[in-house]
Amino acid sequence: MVAELQVEIIGGDEFRAMLKGKNRKILQQVDMEVFRQAIFLSGEVMASIAGKREEKKSWKTGHFQRSVTPEKSGRMQATVSTAVPYSVYLEYGTSKIAPRYHFRNSLARNKDVIQREISKRIKAVVEGKS
Repeated sequence: MVAELQVEIIGGDEFRAMLKGKNRKILQQVDMEVFRQAIFLSGEVMASIAGKREEKKSWKTGHFQRSVTPEKSGRMQATVSTAVPYSVYLEYGTSKIAPRYHFRNSLARNKDVIQREISKRIKAVVEGKS
């Protein structure tokens, strides 16, 4: 003889819909937070270029500094870059110029802060505070 047990979960469809909605909200909030952190990082790179961080100042006309832009580059992806052609020489150096690593060092200095802010955003959404 086989015993059979039937369980009916009342509200299961609503619960699945709620979870799906929560997941969508988390993804939207993380997407926005990633871009906010790119804006923050671009400010840090600009401060580095201006000589307000550890790296040697790379500022004469301000063109390089003003060219630093954050861009949304995909879902939950952002890029901080510059279109100034000589930026690669300032970042990595040449035979006559020592590397200044404005982008690399700014990211390394702020990586933990950026990760913490994104985690805080996720936690706020999960807890219903956002």
